[in-house]
Amino acid sequence: MKRKKITATIDGISYKIDSYEHTTEFENRNKDTVAESLKDSYEGKIDENYNLSNGYSYIFVTMTYTNNTDEQVEILRNAGVFYIINDDLERLQVGDPGGIYIDNYWTEGKENERYHYVLGAGESVT
Repeated sequence: MKRKKITATIDGISYKIDSYEHTTEFENRNKDTVAESLKDSYEGKIDENYNLSNGYSYIFVTMTYTNNTDEQVEILRNAGVFYIINDDLERLQVGDPGGIYIDNYWTEGKENERYHYVLGAGESVT
């Protein structure tokens, strides 16, 4: 089955899902940007390399945000949540803003703004 890239545009910002991966392995991702509480939250289900076990897994989504406006905008890359539909057609929340992994923080703002990103007109960030 061929997977289609999905794009949605809201208030001039396009959100494109480039790819996704469902895995128990953290692999070579940046561990410096993992929420401090992750290991405590999954105690006994996560190893020293952040690999999950006992039925727990990650869904890594690569997204591109594009500013389609004529002005500079600030986006929050951890805004929103993801949902899945299970076999019983129930909608389940599988993430929250605190549980969203970002490979690189925005370093031009304050510490509490690390999930923010400022995009000039026509700029994108993945």
